[in-house]
Amino acid sequence: MRKKNHPVRNFFIFMIMCGLVYTGYYIFEKTDFFIISKIHVIGNYKATDQEILESLGDQAHLIKTSQDQLEKNISSHPWIKSTSVKKVFPNRLELVVIERTPVIAVEYSDHYLLIDDDFVVLESTKTPKDYDVVYGLDIDYFNVGVAISYKNQYILRNTIDLVYFLSFYDLTDETEIIIEDEDIILRFNDQLIADFGDGQNMEARFFKMLDVYKTIQADGNAVGTIIVNHDGEPTLNPFDY
Repeated sequence: MRKKNHPVRNFFIFMIMCGLVYTGYYIFEKTDFFIISKIHVIGNYKATDQEILESLGDQAHLIKTSQDQLEKNISSHPWIKSTSVKKVFPNRLELVVIERTPVIAVEYSDHYLLIDDDFVVLESTKTPKDYDVVYGLDIDYFNVGVAISYKNQYILRNTIDLVYFLSFYDLTDETEIIIEDEDIILRFNDQLIADFGDGQNMEARFFKMLDVYKTIQADGNAVGTIIVNHDGEPTLNPFDY
């Protein structure tokens, strides 16, 4: 038996299909249906939800924007070290972020630059807050969210190592760190400093310095410069007034 043709019905089915395709295209391309407007963040303390949302850029599309691009954009925030992103249909992100932690405050003009152990400048402040201050670092310029520009990066690395070691010991003095002629100087007070040179082998030099510091504190002879700018035995040199 011959099958009947239904041209009118087929035409309407075709039109419906075209309408569905166009509607889908219109929603996908022309509306805000898939534009990311909601986020849920775990792990942020300094970076606000709104700042993280703004870091995605205008009109970030849930489907068209790749996972890598979303993570890259979010990690452009100065305080965010890394993030993992989960897309939630139709316009939401669930994020777990790891924030950067300041290690030192570098004096710069009349400000202090809070810097993490990747040398990234996280913030410029009027006070050093509770961070160890480094004076005398010759910085040409800086940008928040970018690693600091300094000609001798290894000295900065060794200075940060010194700060880590200091954090484990409750020294009686309020210390300051000064970069002077490319030497790392630890100032305890007006009567006592330690000279670490360029800070090579900082761990060994620090503990040698610590032994001398404890000894002279106990003897009541804490005056002069503890010389630990080499790998030999440290010495205590009197100040040359």
